[in-house]
Amino acid sequence: MADLETNRAPRHDVTIFITAGDDMLPFGRTRDLSVSGAFIETTARPDVGSTQEFAIVWGEDTLVCPARIVRHADDGVGVAFLEPEASFKAAVEEILQSAPVKRVTPRP
Repeated sequence: MADLETNRAPRHDVTIFITAGDDMLPFGRTRDLSVSGAFIETTARPDVGSTQEFAIVWGEDTLVCPARIVRHADDGVGVAFLEPEASFKAAVEEILQSAPVKRVTPRP
């Protein structure tokens, strides 16, 4: 269900750890997760438009999905999940059910 004010999927305030690459090295953590993507706090700056395999580590579960880097910010990068499998979507939705929705202001 899209947030009517911003026409974007609702964002949730969660802290999860993200790994990336073939060796699944620590990449950062997210404070902004939706079923369509995430904002990841990190010092890494992969090229906007590049694709990486990301793993979300949540408790004892590791959820893997490719994502495209869509933007850079001072404190991290925004990613959009690419064709997530049904099991990935279901797991993210389960995470989101336990997290409060955060207010997102529309982008200019």
